[in-house]
Amino acid sequence: MIDSSSAEMPDDAVARVTGFKAESYLSTPRVQGRDGTDLHRVWNGEPTAFLGMMTPGFPNFFMMYGPNTNGGTIPYTFEAQGRWIVGGGAFLDLLFDPADATSV
Repeated sequence: MIDSSSAEMPDDAVARVTGFKAESYLSTPRVQGRDGTDLHRVWNGEPTAFLGMMTPGFPNFFMMYGPNTNGGTIPYTFEAQGRWIVGGGAFLDLLFDPADATSV
């Protein structure tokens, strides 16, 4: 993880709870991806995510109950997404390019 002063810090996991504003998903935090890409510019007002968890260009940023996940029971969705993130999400790039799957 790199903080605002550009100091690099080791970590195992980072959790950020941002509150709930359905009409402006993740509007408060500044999320940067590869090469300083800004998540809000990528989404341009239309949040999308593969399985509601990942957006191309943000390889270490996982969301739970993110865009495109309305349906089913919330506890089941959280459990399934948590298992996927912990168990297999890191190997997604071995299967296919997530950039091709954002509308799934």
